[in-house]
Amino acid sequence: KNYDFSPPSEDNFDEYCPPPPTLSPDEEKYLKVLVTSHDAQYRSVNFGEEMIKEMMMCSMFGIPISTNAAINGYKLCVQRVFKIARSLEEFQLLANEDKESLLRVNADLLVCLRGAIFFDTRKSGKDQVLVSMGDQDIELLNTMFSQAMKEDANMKHIEYKTFNSVQDIRQKDTEDRYKVIQERVGLYLEDNNATVLVTLIILFSADSCFLQNQDQVAKIQENFIVLLQKYLNTRYSRLMACLHLAQCMEAVSLLREMADLKKTRDISLNLKL
Repeated sequence: KNYDFSPPSEDNFDEYCPPPPTLSPDEEKYLKVLVTSHDAQYRSVNFGEEMIKEMMMCSMFGIPISTNAAINGYKLCVQRVFKIARSLEEFQLLANEDKESLLRVNADLLVCLRGAIFFDTRKSGKDQVLVSMGDQDIELLNTMFSQAMKEDANMKHIEYKTFNSVQDIRQKDTEDRYKVIQERVGLYLEDNNATVLVTLIILFSADSCFLQNQDQVAKIQENFIVLLQKYLNTRYSRLMACLHLAQCMEAVSLLREMADLKKTRDISLNLKL
């Protein structure tokens, strides 16, 4: 007998797999609450007028972000991570020591995640500005910066090397790899619902953490992985859902590599405080 070992196509994939689990009505409501809360906490932290000015100048004229603005931008991104975490009931139920350990280890991974979305090469400068703004920042864009935002043709894509004025990113092999990883993560995380769930999966990652109750944290992370799988099964065909799940899990690994590569960099010789 001749066996066919070729991979299944979209048409015959159903023959190889049992029916996939999908979101129940209650899970759909829960996911909506998670995403709404995440986005509200994210937008509650604002960059402010000076940071917006620097981003606009960087986009329109290629002027590098100042050291102070780069450091402040990183701190604000970490603040967003903290607010998102502390708004979650699952996080609130953890021991204080476990909360601190998870944030200390995983906050930088989540800053890398938001960076990959921000520096997505498909985004224009205007798109980058809009995706990073808080609620009050949006009001500033609609008033003080309204004319500049209308000239979106002049707002070019902001490059990572222009934005990171704190670290030395001239090590070619390392930075070529970093750029490839960053672009891949940006491509993988197009869906906002999936991005929020990946955020929570990373937040509750126990790797490299010293936890009092590791099983509790692992169970929470597992629940979010299952929720991600069900969401993808609900939205996409079976084959595409498997592909997107694999990409989301790969994104988690790539973000760890990004964070490790950042740690190998030297401080920029042009750093001024």
